[in-house]
Amino acid sequence: MVSGVTHQAEYVDLSGRSRVWKYMDAVRMMEAADDLQTVLNAYLILNDTDPKRPFIRVHTENLPAGHFRISRAISDSTDHAGRFDRDDEGNFLPVHSGGIIGEIVATPEPKLISNLVVENDPIFGNLLSSYRSLMAAPLLFGDHVGSWVIVFSTQQNRYTPQHLENHIVRASMLMNHMRAAMITEELRRANAWIHNEVNDIAQLQRTMLPKELPQTESFRCVSHYNTFHEAGGDYFDLIPLGDGTDSERSRHWVILLADAAGHGPAAATLIAILHAFVQAAPIDASGPAEFLENLNTRLRSTRLRQTLITAFAAYYDSETCELRYALAGHPAPIVHQKGGPHHLNQLDKGRGFPLGIVERVACEEETFTLDHDTSLVLYTDGIMEAAGPGGELFGSEGIQEAIANVEGDEQTILDRILAAVEHHQQDLEPQDDQTMLVIKPK
Repeated sequence: MVSGVTHQAEYVDLSGRSRVWKYMDAVRMMEAADDLQTVLNAYLILNDTDPKRPFIRVHTENLPAGHFRISRAISDSTDHAGRFDRDDEGNFLPVHSGGIIGEIVATPEPKLISNLVVENDPIFGNLLSSYRSLMAAPLLFGDHVGSWVIVFSTQQNRYTPQHLENHIVRASMLMNHMRAAMITEELRRANAWIHNEVNDIAQLQRTMLPKELPQTESFRCVSHYNTFHEAGGDYFDLIPLGDGTDSERSRHWVILLADAAGHGPAAATLIAILHAFVQAAPIDASGPAEFLENLNTRLRSTRLRQTLITAFAAYYDSETCELRYALAGHPAPIVHQKGGPHHLNQLDKGRGFPLGIVERVACEEETFTLDHDTSLVLYTDGIMEAAGPGGELFGSEGIQEAIANVEGDEQTILDRILAAVEHHQQDLEPQDDQTMLVIKPK
């Protein structure tokens, strides 16, 4: 306490002033409101009007003078909005004119009526016949009146100019909160629309993936596909080759795993374009390098600003287990062979540029021969870049450590890697799409 400074204060006991606490509750209600009706209810309390007592709210935005749309009409604790919110053809919020309300809103000035008689109103009929006074406050939308709140009483001279003055001040506060509530509602609707659209994109994207993975007489395959958002930028396919006979189609396959830059709807859209190009690309290309060059040329022909996609492509002969492969900026696959950590190989030769950024990918075709004791592990960078609590990445080393001593089948290998990734992330959510394929010759 500062030396020599003193004060004396006699606090007034407000415990019996119920209106103070009612107003405080109304202010809290208005501040927390995220819908228009709650804002209006709080406003009516601040005007000493029960939210269930008579009032009419009308909109005049972009309408001629004296015209209005009724958004709420309550009398004698009955909500009559349903009687006025559609025209004869069922259109919502039709435009009305005339009657006492048309007269009030014809000019932008606030209105106070102390001796009111309304019978056979062209809009409201006799619903207003029991009321003897009203006050009407215009609500400003910028520099013009956009709506009105009109409060009624069955008593003559119920409202004074001071009531109206308070009504106008509170109307300004109401308008600000109504704008906030309207923006909140618009954002809620926009978010719901975006969520539905993204869900539709995600469902469409999943139809581009193989409905069932091939389980042929010569190899088995398992996969994991998890998007960061509902829609993602990872893609894989296994496409049978040959002359159409069962034996040929089950022997030669194109294996493709791709990852578009980023994630979410933009990446999903790019992957949808890639999928269309894959279906149209000449599968009889001389090999995976030429196959990727064809995809790169098609992607470069689009006018999209972002077309960067990393990809692994392989031509696989399931009879000889020969894998001819090429990498377009994609993480190198790992070949797991039973027998311990020294039996892990990373197929990191022949790398080229990612698709969609330069005229030629310039990747080189390499060959690796699998056998019945090996498994091919393919993955996108979302696996390698899975981050732990301290920001440390899982990396390709994490994959190798997870399966170094695994002796099980392809599903065991996949499960072991996923468990290690989950353990590494702990409770953190992935920050990118995560996709894996494990292919094992029989």
